[in-house]
Amino acid sequence: RRAALPLREVVLVATMLDHPALIGRHFDQFARLELTNPALAEFRAALLDIVMEDEDAVAETVRARLGASRHAALLPRLDAQLAGAGLWTAAAAASDEDAERGWLQALTLHHRQRTLHKELKDAEAALASETSEVNFARLVDIQKQLANVEGTEALIEGFGSSSGRRARSM
Repeated sequence: RRAALPLREVVLVATMLDHPALIGRHFDQFARLELTNPALAEFRAALLDIVMEDEDAVAETVRARLGASRHAALLPRLDAQLAGAGLWTAAAAASDEDAERGWLQALTLHHRQRTLHKELKDAEAALASETSEVNFARLVDIQKQLANVEGTEALIEGFGSSSGRRARSM
């Protein structure tokens, strides 16, 4: 059994796979996205190549081309991981509008998480070089922020309505 891919990275790549029209709107952000998983980074590169060759490519065409490539085994893994996590916004059934909102949310959280991981390393180094209450408090604060980022789901008014989903009321 293969280990799960980083879920947020899966969302960021799979959303563009199933909504290739969004790549044109977010090309630079998607192309420069720091991905920790090499297989996802290579998959993203292949996806970008396909869309650069055919700017009007639709999801079915993109999937067919990737399915005929060395990246074929990754397609069912992405789909299964998204389905297992219930992340419908990244799937083809979501409207481009909902997919884009979900992608932008995941992108923001991804950037925040990467920044916090860098800050955590700095805080750990500071604490190692000088044990103090201030350095310890900073380390604990960053750890709490990381925990919050990893569990954050934004509540966006009307989110899902363009995909035919009813909004939840609190």
